Amino acid sequence: MSLRKRRNLLLLAVFHFIMLAAFLPGCKEGTKSTPASALLTEITNETKVIDLSTAEDAVYNLIGKVVDKENNEAISNVSVELMFKGSKVDATRTSSDGSFYFSKLPPEIYDLTFSHAEYKINQSIIRILDDGTMSPANPEIKMELNDNAEPVIKARFEGMALHSVTGAPIQNLNVKLVNAQTEAVLTSTLTGINGLFSFQDLGTGSYKITVGEKSLYTPVNETFEITQKGLVLPKFILFSMEARPLEKYSIQGFVKSQNREALANYKVTITKSDLTDKKDTYTTGEGKFFFELSDEGDYIIKASKGAIVSDDYRIRVLADGTVSPVTIELIVMLNSVMEIGDIKGKVYDAFTGGPIEYASVKISEKNVGVTDSKGMFIAKDFAPGLYRVEISKFGYETMSSSFEFKVQNSQATTIPATLAFPLLHNKKTGYGSIAGRLLDVNSGLGIPNKFVRIFKWESVTKEYQIDELVGGTLTTVTRQATKYEVTSSLLLTSKTSAADSQTPPELVGAFKLTHLEPGSYIIHISSAASIQPSQVALGPNTNDGPLTWARLPENINDYTVIKGLVVVDGQTTYWTNYEQPFVNP
Repeated sequence: MSLRKRRNLLLLAVFHFIMLAAFLPGCKEGTKSTPASALLTEITNETKVIDLSTAEDAVYNLIGKVVDKENNEAISNVSVELMFKGSKVDATRTSSDGSFYFSKLPPEIYDLTFSHAEYKINQSIIRILDDGTMSPANPEIKMELNDNAEPVIKARFEGMALHSVTGAPIQNLNVKLVNAQTEAVLTSTLTGINGLFSFQDLGTGSYKITVGEKSLYTPVNETFEITQKGLVLPKFILFSMEARPLEKYSIQGFVKSQNREALANYKVTITKSDLTDKKDTYTTGEGKFFFELSDEGDYIIKASKGAIVSDDYRIRVLADGTVSPVTIELIVMLNSVMEIGDIKGKVYDAFTGGPIEYASVKISEKNVGVTDSKGMFIAKDFAPGLYRVEISKFGYETMSSSFEFKVQNSQATTIPATLAFPLLHNKKTGYGSIAGRLLDVNSGLGIPNKFVRIFKWESVTKEYQIDELVGGTLTTVTRQATKYEVTSSLLLTSKTSAADSQTPPELVGAFKLTHLEPGSYIIHISSAASIQPSQVALGPNTNDGPLTWARLPENINDYTVIKGLVVVDGQTTYWTNYEQPFVNP
């Protein structure tokens, strides 16, 4: 059937073939290497409607050549079918030089099927651009000879999901492939960044595609078929996705000063443009606000505190829950003479009561630095208001808390009056901990502010050679010796808890080391701010030979070494020098 006879039956609508080449057979993702059929250029994102009844106003020729894949010789008498949207619109055969020709075609993307008794079926895609040129410019179809074995069908199907209103590609939609006869689910995938998806290595049969289940869109179903010859009909389907009406629409935003500082405890009012709906809320310590709305449409948002009022901020909520603009930020112009002050606080170990150094501190999502060796932090130049603090450090659970900050007559105060934040150790699967307490052996009181360092204590077997008399002859023999060796790399450092008003007396001198792999360890406790573990020669010993073993440097006047502490998965090993005899290494 000629194209002219069928043109009144076809309507070509809404094709957004963005990055279509990435889904064509033979393409290699992430490279510039593609088959000729995939080299489609100048693919735009505009919606196009083409009525073939007016094809004579913009018609062009489609010309190509078919050759043998192995020797590149022309193949004559190849049947060439021109397909559009799974329907055959024209057909021809290649001439003696392997060329084929179609005329009077409007600018569009076409599927072509090539078949010959001696060759495997080939499917390609060719595009006619608006100026009449082809993409690829000089298509050359390479066909493979048939083998005598029954052909194994491994076909590919492609599709694309677009928003029914905006025409924009939709990412991360679930796409389910189902056997159309048995309704069995075969596999599933997600649409990519350009709304594209594909299924590969498909055998003959009928299939059903379902797009958009469990999403913000109404699911859409389409079917396709793979013939005994490996033809995919249709090879590509465009899915137009309609947004599913929502019961609730959520929006959030921020209220900030002209200096982009978060403004806490500000009243925020949202009103529908037709005045049918009005709601109030207050900003958090981060200046954030949140609303749940029952209807889509246009809204006006305003922030206020006393006599301070922001300008109207207009937004639009779409049916699928999309908010325009995406980022909502209300700016309030504040008096420059508003008093500001510094926020001070302390972070300590909830188990030991000791200060925690290098803990990260955020106030209202603003990074204010890390704690010092006393666990203290200072946040500079904050305006009065309600704030939320977040404190984190590796090995501890992240904690958050709220407080109020006031500044009056240059005096800064907080509610609660003292900002002191305890951190709990977190648990990690496959690891254990060591907890202990350093005590004065005479008084039994805890010893504060000592550095606690932990090293691996590993069993090591080494070989050595020694001269021995064997049968009256002096002979060099190889012997083995096994000892525990202290690794030179420091694993963790802590401090025994301080004796201050926030630490109960029974916790002074306590420490805890977490996230330790199961095994044996040595702990070194001293007043020294730094130590340098090194290799120290212990021998030669009479039986061991000239071996070199690692040990910690000794400070006779001020050090404690705890040897052979065993860590078990999911458990904490406890130690005190008061309860166990001290062993000098």
